[in-house]
Amino acid sequence: MMAEISIYRLCTFRGSLRKNLEYFIDKDGQRYLVINVDGKRGKREAIARQNTTDYLERLKDLNPTLEKLTLDQIIDKRINTYLFLSKSGKRITSDGLRGSFRQLLRELDFETGADGRGRSLYSLRHTYATFALRDGRDIHKLALQMGTSVKMLEQFYSKLSPRMNAAEHAGIRSKQG
Repeated sequence: MMAEISIYRLCTFRGSLRKNLEYFIDKDGQRYLVINVDGKRGKREAIARQNTTDYLERLKDLNPTLEKLTLDQIIDKRINTYLFLSKSGKRITSDGLRGSFRQLLRELDFETGADGRGRSLYSLRHTYATFALRDGRDIHKLALQMGTSVKMLEQFYSKLSPRMNAAEHAGIRSKQG
């Protein structure tokens, strides 16, 4: 699920792969996929979930101009192309992705959440935050990754903490395990 949510971040690209994806290698030699985001709070880098590259490889293979290249080659060569293309080769817009997601929700009879509010592609952002907090992610680091404030995360998600982390609150198990 987290990889699908990372894909959501890629769905909102305002540019090509050349501008938006790169690798970062840390001091221990671990390689990470960096998504360069230009959001409402300005430009920033977000680190993709580890298995996001698996999904990107599958999407890449749907693009006839990229199918013979590896994702590594595309990123390393900084190829100026779009990843989200229709079968006819046209760029899929954010509006198109939102429409497809709404259609999927209708087909699954999943348009409304437990809170009675309508779901949207943007709902995946909330799912990402909820899962990250449930899994014990540091709220300050999560705010930076998501391009939001700690205050905003606290405002929207603090009410979920008691049930999401019931065992920890009850002293049954620690946050680490």
